[in-house]
Amino acid sequence: MMPKLFYQETGQEKGPVLVCLHGFCEDHRIFAPFQEQLGQKYRQLLPDLPGFGQSTGAAEDLGQLAEILWQWLDDLKVEEVSLLGHSMGGYLALAMLEKRPQAIERICLLHSHPFADPPAKQAKRKKSAAFIEKHGVTTYLQQLIPQLFPAELRKTKLVQAFLQEQSGHSAQGVLAALKAMWSRPDRSAVLAQYEGPVLALIGELDEVIPPAFSAAQAQQQLSPNWQCKTIPQIGHMGFLEAPDQLNEIFNHFF
Repeated sequence: MMPKLFYQETGQEKGPVLVCLHGFCEDHRIFAPFQEQLGQKYRQLLPDLPGFGQSTGAAEDLGQLAEILWQWLDDLKVEEVSLLGHSMGGYLALAMLEKRPQAIERICLLHSHPFADPPAKQAKRKKSAAFIEKHGVTTYLQQLIPQLFPAELRKTKLVQAFLQEQSGHSAQGVLAALKAMWSRPDRSAVLAQYEGPVLALIGELDEVIPPAFSAAQAQQQLSPNWQCKTIPQIGHMGFLEAPDQLNEIFNHFF
């Protein structure tokens, strides 16, 4: 059964289209801090990915999910987009790039990267799936979400409020997304062939992205128009930790 996508549309009705892709165990609301500024130029489309937020269904393969999103955009008669993807949303952005590189104007990878999971990360995701099947998704999220932030923030009201906001995702969607992430291929070659502007944003304190991947992004020219910025003193959740800094960066890139 084809997932039914919920999405929010904001900004300029006739502007260029910016699709914002949230990460794992998130929904479209993570982009709220940027909607006012980006909406001055863009028509923003903010979907909840299948199994998250208000969208139904699930997708166990990022290539399949990319096809679903391109079909959704075809139905909206959107021919060209820019992409902003957080974490898993960045992996999805690159899967969309692989399908239709000519349809993408620019890409921002927020706390994301083009590489496949190393074996240890794959094993960790499979362990998480087994935990969810035994204990349920609510208990899993209570453990997962604080770990996405730097240690000093994990017991704050900011993190607790985010946990409460993101507590309604389906087990089906979460399990499918875990499989989609552990099975995804390396798409650095896809990125290397893309000639549009690409911006990668790294959190200095991000414990989710392997340090070697952050270093590779910072030190290597992964595409012809590659930029990489490391943001000091933040972890994996820059949209909550440093929204003003990100707004400033987005103002220059988008």
